[in-house]
Amino acid sequence: MKRYLAILALVAAACVLAGCERVRLHEARVGLEATVAGLPILDDFSQVTLISDRAWDRVFGEECYYAQAIAVIGTSLSAQDALTAYVDELLLQGWVFEQDLYPLEKMLHRGKHERAVVYVGPPGLMIELDADYQAVKSAYPTFLVVTVDFILPTTEDC
Repeated sequence: MKRYLAILALVAAACVLAGCERVRLHEARVGLEATVAGLPILDDFSQVTLISDRAWDRVFGEECYYAQAIAVIGTSLSAQDALTAYVDELLLQGWVFEQDLYPLEKMLHRGKHERAVVYVGPPGLMIELDADYQAVKSAYPTFLVVTVDFILPTTEDC
């Protein structure tokens, strides 16, 4: 009977832990949805596609919960002008510049849970295969790719 109770307790604990992970991933997705809804769309900018709701529960051995969205925005502006205009608008929304990753790539954060990387250039294979992107890729000379992460417990911990 003691073995049965011990096994039952382990199973119950595993179910609780699994449930907690689902709750945290859900919290990350809900936070991401709010962040994405607030991304700026400026004059001469058009959101081409949005791929979202990718989530991970372990990062570098830590318990981190990520939900991520990748927005692709087409514009007629030059690469530098597009990047500057978009980052300036994010700064007006309370985002804080974190670092230049490359000449046309910037990292920003807002609060404890939001991180964005904005770059100009080819959007990568996953986006290249997207039907919405394929339909308009010749319509714009410049594409901004905005990758937004909503991270729990915090961006600093993960």
